[in-house]
Amino acid sequence: VARGGFAPLCRLVSPMPNAFGCLSDLGYGPQYTHNVAFISPASHLSQIAECCLLASKGKRKIGCAAACVEGLVTPSADVVREPELDARISAVEMHELEDLDPEDFDTVVVLGFQAPSAAEALTEDWAAHSNIFEWPLAEAEGAAREAVFFAIGKKIASLLDHFEQLAMKRACGQGVSC
Repeated sequence: VARGGFAPLCRLVSPMPNAFGCLSDLGYGPQYTHNVAFISPASHLSQIAECCLLASKGKRKIGCAAACVEGLVTPSADVVREPELDARISAVEMHELEDLDPEDFDTVVVLGFQAPSAAEALTEDWAAHSNIFEWPLAEAEGAAREAVFFAIGKKIASLLDHFEQLAMKRACGQGVSC
């Protein structure tokens, strides 16, 4: 795993045009093709996921929001200790889950070191969502920040592949194999 700050960690997922790539196109809404809600019991995990998605999405129209499950908020682990990285992660707005509307998102990602426990705490509206991904990050629990970024980066790459497959299905039409 690369060392030396945030930019090399994002390059594990895809090239980033500049070190502040995660700060562009913040937010979510109807202007995006996909809107992803990252929900975790630890705020830093959903913020890292949002920052990695924004740095990796390229020109794709993907909006996102980072949220914490109320009652499961845990203090930020020692994952983020680099001042420059801290500033970029903290620039990602943290939402309270109750302030977000599940209907605004076509994709919900529940992540954490124990993701099933976060999923169990979701309200009925969120739990009934048709497109939920659970991302347990047990392999990165207690690991260095690079391992957490790498684990989330691999999941982000899979999510982007999923969106590409959906785009291909839409382009080919219903009932047609591409």
